Amino acid sequence: MDLSNGVVATGNIIQPGFVTTNPDRMVSINDHVTFTSNSISGKGTSLKIRGSNSVITGNRMNYDGNWWAVHFDNANRVVENNIIKDNVLLVSSSATGRYLYGSSAFSNGKNVVIDVVKDNNGSVYQLVNDLVLTGPNSTRWRVTVDANGNIKGTKV
Repeated sequence: MDLSNGVVATGNIIQPGFVTTNPDRMVSINDHVTFTSNSISGKGTSLKIRGSNSVITGNRMNYDGNWWAVHFDNANRVVENNIIKDNVLLVSSSATGRYLYGSSAFSNGKNVVIDVVKDNNGSVYQLVNDLVLTGPNSTRWRVTVDANGNIKGTKV
């Protein structure tokens, strides 16, 4: 599924039509897309974010692949101002890929990701990437959650 230019996709069940040895992606999100309350399962990358100004909320992804569950594809693209929140990512025991790729060092705080990952041991984690808050006297704080679930705040 390839979405762009103001498309609103909601309530879809997305599964692979056929299985290949090297599946690419299940859904590509380009510019100005609202993608909400969908169910995605398969071995391909669940979401490939390839554009800007999209809202991706309330989706349930069951990932069974060996690449990345959510991939910010910013090679030769502008990928910023996307809000990804309140999604649940279930990772199967056979998955060998990473959960989230391209959102920390590569996006440099241009996207907000606040999401929940449940691993194959049943542990639940929250992913937060570079959420910038403004405090009193216009003080700006960058809030992140590390791999251990500890909240880190740094003045920017």
